[in-house]
Amino acid sequence: MVSIAQIHRRMILATAAIPLGLPLVQRQTTTPPESTFPPQAGTTPSTTTAFHTVTPENAESSWFLGHAARIYGDSERTGGAFDLVDFDLPPGFATPLHVHHTADEVFWVLEGTVRGLCAGKEWRASPGDMVWLPRGLPHGFATVGDTPGRHLTMTMPGGFDAFVREAGEPMGDPDGTPPPIPDPSTLAALAEKHGQTILGGPLSFED
Repeated sequence: MVSIAQIHRRMILATAAIPLGLPLVQRQTTTPPESTFPPQAGTTPSTTTAFHTVTPENAESSWFLGHAARIYGDSERTGGAFDLVDFDLPPGFATPLHVHHTADEVFWVLEGTVRGLCAGKEWRASPGDMVWLPRGLPHGFATVGDTPGRHLTMTMPGGFDAFVREAGEPMGDPDGTPPPIPDPSTLAALAEKHGQTILGGPLSFED
């Protein structure tokens, strides 16, 4: 059996064999592109956050661009660190090509198939897939096929939830009819207010 003293001796010998000045771990870092846009609403760092849980019953529900959105991660309650929104998407739903200038976006597909673009590169995601959309890159997506879609969307830092609230409306009856979608000029102005730029109309894909 190897004693603790022997283990310590071997560690000392191994460390001594490393040339001076050679870093033990080499890491590559990247710097997000500079942005002239102000931070998204809700992104001010805070140390006053408190532990909390959010259930489907008490998540904040809204109608957003014609579909249901449930806010689980409120950026104000997370100190601006992130937000998390659960979207139910009807078949054929499509976003316009747009840019998030101040936040990275990630979503995890739960139901349906999503097809999209990011910086000119086409991608497809199915249930269980994660999609990472870095800030500053034009992107957009659409649900394809006849199956409704559902995915969790997170932005870091947070603030996208504030856009969902302002561009949408509180949900009363979940079985009711969604309110009209804001007209393009109104939606574009709200997007700019929340650190985004809309670059065109809804995306479409041909198989």
